[in-house]
Amino acid sequence: KRRNLTSIQTLSTFKKALKKDEFALHFNVMALYLRCIHLLRRIQEHCLTHAPLDYPWEAFHEGLDMNHVINCMMLDLAGARRLHGSMFPAAVKFLREVIEKEGDTEYAQATARCEMKPNGGDTKVDEIEPSFENPPEDSMPLLTRGMFWMVVVRDENGDCRMPFG
Repeated sequence: KRRNLTSIQTLSTFKKALKKDEFALHFNVMALYLRCIHLLRRIQEHCLTHAPLDYPWEAFHEGLDMNHVINCMMLDLAGARRLHGSMFPAAVKFLREVIEKEGDTEYAQATARCEMKPNGGDTKVDEIEPSFENPPEDSMPLLTRGMFWMVVVRDENGDCRMPFG
């Protein structure tokens, strides 16, 4: 049986779920993906340069062919005969260099983002609640709006804005 939650219970559950997933939300997957792409391209260029007979340019030079280079490199591990020797040790060297240079950068940055506090860490400052009310110009007819292209509206907080210009 499904239990109906009140609005407050739903928001509370959502807030707890966000808190639980905070690290995953702060982890920059795209930066990690791009780092992997740079590594794969470096391996691809190395294979095209140092083993042109095993990795012919026509078959391995395009963008997505970098994945195919890695697949063919697995043949090295299986003991397939190569004209230029195995390229796998070079790939391992490149991977080691990336790990030593950049290590757990994305993990550390995600952890730092999780520790950041809103308002620059000053917990005494209250956050201004956004208004969910419709602005006054939404209740004006379109014809009236068209006549007031330079109107300044002052809201209940004392803020002035130009709604139509």
